[in-house]
Amino acid sequence: MLPSQVHPTILEQLSASSDLFSNEPAIYSEGGQVLSHTEVYDLVMRLGARLRAIGISRGDRVAICMSNGFGMSKAVLAVSAFADAVPMNPDYTEAEMMDYFRTVGASCVIVESGFSDLSSVRAANRLGIPDYRFRELEQSSKRLNIHTDLDPSGPTDTALTLLTSGSTGLPKIVPLSHLNICRSVYEINQSLDLSASDLCLCMWQQFHIGGLVDLLLAPLYRGGAVMVCQRFDAGQFFSLMDQWKPTWFQAVPAVFKDILIEAKRRNITKPFPSLRLLRSVAAKLDTEARRKLEEVFGVVVVQTYGMTEASPLVTSTSLCGSDPVDSLGKSMGTEIAVFADLERATSPRVTGAIAIRGENVFKGYENDPEANRVSFVDDWFLTGDLGWLDEEGRLYLTGRSKDLVNRGGEKINSHEVEIALLRLEEIEEAAVFPILHPSLGEDIATAIVLKKGTEFDETEAKETLKRSLSPFKIPSLIKVVDSMPLNAVGKVDKINLREITEKEREERKKSTGALKNDAEQRISKIWAGELGSSEVPSDVPLVHLGGDSLSALRIFLAIEEEFGLRLPNNLVSEDVTVERIGALIETCREDAAPIPKLERDGPQFISDYQLRGIEAVVGMTGIPRSDKSNVVCVTNSSGSKTPLVWLTNSPNPELLRFSDHLNKEQPLYGLYSGGKLFGYGDEASQPPLADFYAQELRSVFPDGGFVLGGNCRGARLAIEIATRLMNTKSQPLAICSMEFASHKLEELGLPTLLLCAKWSGHKAYRFLGWQENAWREHFPDRPQVVWIEGSHAGIFRDDTISSLASSLEVFLAGGEVPGSIRSFPGKVILLIHRVPFGFKIARRIYNWTSQKKLGPILTNPISSKPKNR
Repeated sequence: MLPSQVHPTILEQLSASSDLFSNEPAIYSEGGQVLSHTEVYDLVMRLGARLRAIGISRGDRVAICMSNGFGMSKAVLAVSAFADAVPMNPDYTEAEMMDYFRTVGASCVIVESGFSDLSSVRAANRLGIPDYRFRELEQSSKRLNIHTDLDPSGPTDTALTLLTSGSTGLPKIVPLSHLNICRSVYEINQSLDLSASDLCLCMWQQFHIGGLVDLLLAPLYRGGAVMVCQRFDAGQFFSLMDQWKPTWFQAVPAVFKDILIEAKRRNITKPFPSLRLLRSVAAKLDTEARRKLEEVFGVVVVQTYGMTEASPLVTSTSLCGSDPVDSLGKSMGTEIAVFADLERATSPRVTGAIAIRGENVFKGYENDPEANRVSFVDDWFLTGDLGWLDEEGRLYLTGRSKDLVNRGGEKINSHEVEIALLRLEEIEEAAVFPILHPSLGEDIATAIVLKKGTEFDETEAKETLKRSLSPFKIPSLIKVVDSMPLNAVGKVDKINLREITEKEREERKKSTGALKNDAEQRISKIWAGELGSSEVPSDVPLVHLGGDSLSALRIFLAIEEEFGLRLPNNLVSEDVTVERIGALIETCREDAAPIPKLERDGPQFISDYQLRGIEAVVGMTGIPRSDKSNVVCVTNSSGSKTPLVWLTNSPNPELLRFSDHLNKEQPLYGLYSGGKLFGYGDEASQPPLADFYAQELRSVFPDGGFVLGGNCRGARLAIEIATRLMNTKSQPLAICSMEFASHKLEELGLPTLLLCAKWSGHKAYRFLGWQENAWREHFPDRPQVVWIEGSHAGIFRDDTISSLASSLEVFLAGGEVPGSIRSFPGKVILLIHRVPFGFKIARRIYNWTSQKKLGPILTNPISSKPKNR
């Protein structure tokens, strides 16, 4: 029997699911771990007891700074049931963390296990806030007796506190009660007709309301299950869909467009019979993308309207797909009104400010009376969106009234970005505003006024901004103006700036957008095919048409093939236009010879198209090529140190930054892992590419003498290459694997360095489902394991790359990297440090390991006497 009522609290929902669905699967990890509904409830109760034991009381605010996945799911369920959970993006900078901890008044911080120098931990230490490692909390909770007087949170207590962009630059605090969330969980289940047979694939960030309510609590309500991933990857999406056979998937429009591109690359049509719906949230999905999704996958695409303040669901289109294409569907219980000039509209099709109220809607922003004054009319919450309702109660949006940019579902506060811009010495004034983007919905544009006598370098400015802003907050368009337009009250008129910018783009399309010759027509056709557009103007940059670095590369290769000409590598750019390429082709056509067949010695493991793609990407770096191979770039080739061969997913700018931070006597050879050109999730591309690179490295290093390494996909490929070079003259001296681990590393028998990003949440073990420090079980020879600064995608940032470079320099010199985890021969090491009765603990562990036949044990008493005792 399916539940049909709104539970008063999260804990009571989990308890009911435990009673009704007991041993049925509830949460899966990528590595194959699974918790049943009963195990979820029992775990939450034990963790609740542990929270009480460390002094966390009902209503205390607990910041959770963890990566998406199994651990984060357990942490947020437990904390929200017994305290006030504040999930945060673990990739925030230390400065951002400090601001947010102060803003919410965090009592403590829960972080990933095994880390001591995260940005969240540093921020907590500077503020004097206690920090706890989640795995330690989980392990210690197993020893506690569960009793009934844990005082769990009640219906009106805050379960989740989330942050949303505020007009002052600091975020606004959105407290959501258990009743808010449980009402939304119920309405989501009603809108999707979820049941115990449903399995949701979650590749969404769990510090967002969608990852917490839509994709964690809602799937569990009626006995269904959720498979939680650490991040979204288009290639991995198809692999997981095939492996796990989920029944539904939710994403923002930008993610769905990536999926469509990958589906086209793989030539996939209607591949998953288990799938019954796709759900698009956070921004409007355009009609063409929706049509293509339904055509490719053969299922209905449900569109929703929601927000953090509504916990989050407000409206949803129907499962039968009968709603008008521009509609966002009907309310699932939330009351919706339209206010025109502060008066509530009483008839349909009146455009005005959209307002909502109901059990799922929060009561107001915390400690922000001014925001509440302008956001509420009586008990109606003004969402900041403009639109209208039809006669059937369906919602249609026409625009926004708030000073926010909704970039692919990420809500970015304009003022926060403006503050960061004004820290740049050359900028006098800055105004940030949204512009339309074909795939993201909106993108970030900036108008700036320069100080007198200064010059502006946009590339350098964006690199500087990355030190204080998360990547998704960096403006895509920066426009220099003489002065800012002002409105009647003397404020910067951002509506006018947006209108001027959009008008300029439209005028450019009309005035010079017409294709002038045969070359531009042929180029435009290639662009249209890649971008899924019917018309491509000649002078609009690729990025403004929805393109990215990957589509730029594919377009570049297709144009070379179409015209039979070798083009300069600098044309692989998001800022390139049809007009620019057309002019180049027209001017060089007479002088340029047709593309010769690529000269290739030995077996041809990869296609000419793939080889040219690699050459183009490597050429974009500006780093000189090896004289022995056109696909290997090299810096400091005459350096005296042991050469390092590094496989990277993004040679430009990763290799350039890497080179800048390494010793000038350090030779660095760069190889491109193939990245999205070969498909991140496409395992079939690995062996031929490894064969090809092994062949190239035999030419460059006929006598070996180098260290091989790489990050993520590049690390996986480096391991494959090493297996092909073993027992040959070109065998590498050692191997470094960053953010990836494989059983093949053990088989190589080479000196090994595992580099793991502190903020990535054990990415290195994700592919095998290993637990923390499980490398001890897989590597008898004990590699060095080093935690370096940064997140999985942020290691090569200017403020984190020095950690990587310094660790590698020590390893390349044959030394022990400071701070590395390195054990002595044997299966278990116990470090006794300021622990009373430490030797008794050692004896017990020794006896246990002897019974389990785990081999010898070494106790290393660093300090057996506690200080101050």
